Amino acid sequence: MEKESASGVRKEKIRKSALLLLSLNKEDAAKVLSKLDDSMIEEII
Repeated sequence: MEKESASGVRKEKIRKSALLLLSLNKEDAAKVLSKLDDSMIEEII
């Protein structure tokens, strides 16, 4: 049960991160994405 809850929290954080990126202009979004590694970007997409 705890693992499912942690997974749900992680999915919610990823969803919020994606929404935040969408709210940024292109330049700011590019700066944020340049700081992430490939696996983090794949999770957001």
